[in-house]
Amino acid sequence: MASTLPTNPPSSDNLSPPEPTHNQTVSDTQSLPPEIWLLVFPYLKSHDLRSVSLTCSPFRYMAQPLLFSILDVSPFLLSYNAEHPTPRPRAYLERFLERLKCYKLPHIAHGVQHCWISPYSRSGFPARSQQDDLDPKLIINAVVEALPRFTNLSTLSWHCIDISPQWWDVIQSLKINNLWLNSSSIPLTVTLPLLNIQHLDLDQWPWEGRVTNHVSIHEERAHGVNTVALQYVIQPDVIRYISVPRNDTACHLFSILSKTTYHLRSLKIPFSAVVDPGFIDALEHCPSLVSLCMFPPSSDERSRDIRIGALNPSVLPSLVNYEGPYSHVLKFALQPLQSITLWGFDERPCVCDPDSLSEILDDLADTQTAISLKSLKLTVVRITHDLLETFSLFGRLERVDIMSQDSPSSDLPIPHSLTASTPVTSLYSMMNEILLPPGIKQLAFSTRLNSSKLSILAQEHEAACFMEAFAGRHPNIQRIEIGYGIYWTGMYSAIWGRLRENTEMETSEARHLRANSKPVSKGGELEDGDGYSSKSSSKDYIVSTVVSTVHPLPLGKLTFTEHRRKILFPQDTVTAAKSVGDREVLDTGDKRFWGYLWVPIKRLFEKIGI
Repeated sequence: MASTLPTNPPSSDNLSPPEPTHNQTVSDTQSLPPEIWLLVFPYLKSHDLRSVSLTCSPFRYMAQPLLFSILDVSPFLLSYNAEHPTPRPRAYLERFLERLKCYKLPHIAHGVQHCWISPYSRSGFPARSQQDDLDPKLIINAVVEALPRFTNLSTLSWHCIDISPQWWDVIQSLKINNLWLNSSSIPLTVTLPLLNIQHLDLDQWPWEGRVTNHVSIHEERAHGVNTVALQYVIQPDVIRYISVPRNDTACHLFSILSKTTYHLRSLKIPFSAVVDPGFIDALEHCPSLVSLCMFPPSSDERSRDIRIGALNPSVLPSLVNYEGPYSHVLKFALQPLQSITLWGFDERPCVCDPDSLSEILDDLADTQTAISLKSLKLTVVRITHDLLETFSLFGRLERVDIMSQDSPSSDLPIPHSLTASTPVTSLYSMMNEILLPPGIKQLAFSTRLNSSKLSILAQEHEAACFMEAFAGRHPNIQRIEIGYGIYWTGMYSAIWGRLRENTEMETSEARHLRANSKPVSKGGELEDGDGYSSKSSSKDYIVSTVVSTVHPLPLGKLTFTEHRRKILFPQDTVTAAKSVGDREVLDTGDKRFWGYLWVPIKRLFEKIGI
């Protein structure tokens, strides 16, 4: 029998919302499966993870292990002038054992991924006393004994501690893939090597727990990782990445790599080590090498005259990334390169002369790299028109990064237009005269050019005009970064990101902006208030202020940031101290000293026009 429809359906005014069901009362955050949250939480910072872990019990068990992902301990400390390591206080052992109990908890242990056993603290500088006499082995024994409990442990950092046979047996049983070894030896009595090491860092100076690609000043007089230790941690079929900034350790590494074929894909070494006879042999035994990096020398090294032997054309068939001196790039361009980072010995360490660099890039354009290069990073003395024009020789270039010192040459009598006293407007004008490859996507310049004492609005208008005009000529550009200024006199950053593609029918706003793409002497046309943020901080006699503004433009969005630094004079100290945060006013003698110190510096800046 057919159902009968109601003749007078209820009006919408009389309709009431349905009663929520039990499933609808559950919040969306709790209805998501844990697998989703486990993918989200690793992207949060530590302070956000702490807040999340206090939200509810499920979040606590999912987020809390991420707060314990690194187990760090410093059994002793290093001092540059001390002949022996500095012990820790006995109370440190008690505190650490209590902390270790938390790491061993069942719902925490699986979150530990990195164990840091090092005299270098990952945060701050611990207090030291001559009365401290804790035996470091007591701490190390406790840590090593707990390592098997951490089933997801994948990284081990072991610094300046000779490994005993008992410790090695435990380490060898772990399934770690990443090893950071500094100035440590392995006993000759061991027989089992580490079989799973894919990523190896050797004799790196740690700073806040990160690799710096420098040798620590505390280890200059200590022995590095020797050949015996290397042969127990490097397996030919497993190792993929090796980084070592120390010269003697790199030579030990070459002797290991020269013995058999390795499936190494990335190698980072100091440039001073390439004179070792085993360097070429090591490269010949790494046919899978994709990336080769040569660290620039320190200021006290004399590596200008180092020569690299001839390479066989069949060597390094897989190489696509090169980082090193521009004078040697042609030797490694036997295969098409996709990413090149160049530094030089001109003027000062690690800086390239733009004229000599342009000649090398012209020669490089005659190789197969001309049709394969996608990324180019340069450190130059100054930016020239000829250097910018060479980029058009590489048809598939997508990214260009230039760090310029903008200092006049002391060797060449020819004056150059771009120096530290040249306004950034000259760089904009130079860029408007060139046309980069059609596939260019990212452009980043870092210079010491000044703002020519323009107002902030005028600088923003200049940057907007240049970047919109440049984006109009290069339809594939996605991001432009221009940083300029000097640390003490103010630094500025203009970052443009594309929001929409170029169209044949441009808006009147875009045409107006491009028509005015010329230097602005005063004032500006951009409206202030599109987006604004400001942050101030103070330390000793320096007040630091960061001001950012965001402006939507026809093709993209411009974020302009000013980083101001002000040195306080004696008469300004009291006022600034009150405005920054009621800090304690410094002694009169100190204020007078800093005032006398700043006067000649201020006169020098005024004389050179900064």
